Amino acid sequence: MEALFAQLLQDSQLEWFAAHSDGWAAGLEPDTLDDVADRLRARVDAESWWHTARHLRGMSPFFQGALELREDCDIAAWLFPHRRNDMACRDALRAAAINGDRELTSPDVLKKIGRGPASHDSTTWDNVGAETRALNEGDGLLPVAPVDTTPQHVARKNRARASVVAWLESRQMLAILSPEDALPLEVPFEDAGKLNLAWRPGPSEGRYLLTLALHWPGDATARIRARAWYVAQFLAAARRGVQWSNLVTELVGPDHRSDFEGAFKGHTQGDRRLAAELLDEIAWASLDGPAVAPWVVQSVRAAFQRGEPDAWERAFRYLERCLSDPGVLDVDPAQESRLVIACRSLTDGEFRWMWAGEMVGWVLLWAPLPGDADEAFEERLFSYMEKLLPRFNDVQMQFARRVSFPVTPARAARLLAMVLENPKLLCELPASKLSEVAAAVDPLPPDRLPAPEVLLQPYHQASAADAVAAYLRLGGAAAAARLHKWARAPLRRERAEAGEDLLGYGLPEASILVALQRAQLAPDLLLTEDLKQELAARSRDLPVLPAARVHAQAPWLLDETTLVAIAEARAEEPGERWYRWPDEVDLPGSVASAVRRRAHVVGDGREFLALARWLAGHGDPPADLVSLALDRIAQRPMAHNAIDELMRWLATMLSTRTLWEQQGPRVMEVLVQQKAWAAIYKLMRDSARQPDSATGEAASRPKLLAAMHEALAVVLLRRLKAAIQVSDAEAASAALQALVALHPPSRLSRRLYELKGLPLPSPEVSELLALNLRLLRKRTTQEASLSDIDTALSFLADTSAA
Repeated sequence: MEALFAQLLQDSQLEWFAAHSDGWAAGLEPDTLDDVADRLRARVDAESWWHTARHLRGMSPFFQGALELREDCDIAAWLFPHRRNDMACRDALRAAAINGDRELTSPDVLKKIGRGPASHDSTTWDNVGAETRALNEGDGLLPVAPVDTTPQHVARKNRARASVVAWLESRQMLAILSPEDALPLEVPFEDAGKLNLAWRPGPSEGRYLLTLALHWPGDATARIRARAWYVAQFLAAARRGVQWSNLVTELVGPDHRSDFEGAFKGHTQGDRRLAAELLDEIAWASLDGPAVAPWVVQSVRAAFQRGEPDAWERAFRYLERCLSDPGVLDVDPAQESRLVIACRSLTDGEFRWMWAGEMVGWVLLWAPLPGDADEAFEERLFSYMEKLLPRFNDVQMQFARRVSFPVTPARAARLLAMVLENPKLLCELPASKLSEVAAAVDPLPPDRLPAPEVLLQPYHQASAADAVAAYLRLGGAAAAARLHKWARAPLRRERAEAGEDLLGYGLPEASILVALQRAQLAPDLLLTEDLKQELAARSRDLPVLPAARVHAQAPWLLDETTLVAIAEARAEEPGERWYRWPDEVDLPGSVASAVRRRAHVVGDGREFLALARWLAGHGDPPADLVSLALDRIAQRPMAHNAIDELMRWLATMLSTRTLWEQQGPRVMEVLVQQKAWAAIYKLMRDSARQPDSATGEAASRPKLLAAMHEALAVVLLRRLKAAIQVSDAEAASAALQALVALHPPSRLSRRLYELKGLPLPSPEVSELLALNLRLLRKRTTQEASLSDIDTALSFLADTSAA
């Protein structure tokens, strides 16, 4: 062997010899081959040496695994002295990971931690020693060991440690290290503000170790220790001045929606649930350090939203920190927009942004209380309220918060005393809670019992029954007597000497209904027979609409037969009004006969229209309703606004061609007689705009317009004939000029021919008559339009004005 190595003096010869070991290695004894491999290890490169070393025999399984891949040749050469002892190999790697004195450069390692020099955050390396002392004296989460504070040395050491850890992880042998072995005292976060994290930043040993800590492959205990190390690194970086938004970007990635291959997903590798848990842990841990995480307010709220059992203990920690460090109340996460990602991931369901001051108010005033909140808890809460919310710590706020506590005899006594002193506080006391208070305290003496209207006034009808029951429990017999008087109070008409009512309830039926509602809150006690009789007698004296309202709410008090009789008796009563604003007629269908009588004689135009609409809604035929409206127009003059409203309603009655053919001429006759030209146009326009019953759309309907033209033309022909018979040339010319603008059906030409045989009053009338006959032969009803009707009405209006 000595002679052989003496002959191979040059390194190139030794490398060739080692690389071609297949021909000679198998023939050597194991010990001899070991000796050759040992000698070659000192003379040739690791890859050449590997070709010889792979023939070694009797090696330990661990070392044999390191020899399997050629890219691990430098690691195998390094471990060669421990080749026969698995434990020695493991100890060597563990020592390298702890000491950082050897950097591995296999492809798998370089892929994980990168090739470039280590990157560091904004730490000033002159302060690393002070930072280490602060960690040693602080929360105790990090192992403490003396370190060389030279920047280059720390960077080299971290990179070497990361290389060993990365190789062990790639070979699934990381279990030989504990988190304390693998993770250094301090690994700087990358400064996210200086990196193009939105695309494809290169890896680094620091980022690799931080990510590994969150996905540690060991048992649960090891994972907890690795995660605690990560949280400590995060907070240490914040203490060094790295912006919170940059730290969060490193944790969750620059954009959690990025799906590009190779894009940086953050230390959490895109795991949103893990990110939420981590940010929550960091927020709570930051309360014990100098730098409080800006999103801690969201963590406080999230703890309540998730129903965590220690949510209040955490909230009290936060409030205590606010007391000791008022600057925490000025923190607003919105100042660093990227923190929105963190805050959104902390909450389940709808996200709501809250700044610190708002969160303090929410916790103290509205956060859900624990079920076992005792007196000590209550005292502690109100102590924080007094110190942190001095502007809102008034009686009403205190009362509203005390109401939210579970009722005990002591709390019930406090709440009742506050209510008796300040009845306005009842607005903050639900009726159900009032019932609990009344059940938990002793009855009040009569001189302390408030009047029913004081205690019951804040409660609506739905909850007033519970409030009445609570009042009875509080006052016993005295309360019952006062309730009887209170229930009858609306019916009393106490008059002063001048005869003015001292107690009034507005609408005629209001006093009856209020008394009835009050009595129904405790019917067994208050709704007595004499009260029922009095209410029934008063109801029969009411006007129709108030009587109908009483019937609707209490039919047993005023039955339908009685209501119909009242309506028939007062149908023509001029002093009543059967509608309320906005034109509402709140009557049952059984009084339809009385409504029809009322519609024929009522003087108020708005009431007439309201009654007509009511009749239409209760099934009266359109023909009867049109006749009713025409009688109204012909018999009673109507104001401009009233007739406009009537035309709008009449348009809904004349919404089809058939109705216009049947009723249109009658309507036009009355309106033309009244010279209501604008009303005629509005009626036709609104009728044409009514939705088609088949399609539901207000599209153009030629047949409907043709029926309108025909209805107006028929009336004009009647007026023309009357004018010719009395030789009124002006009226005849006006009718014929208006007829020229229309497109009536050709069947009306027969009537014109009949008029042509009569003695015409003037040559102009003769010419216009001939023109209309020619136009009737040429035109079609398909050409009918609203503009033609407008033109015809303009002729008639001009003539009537002259």
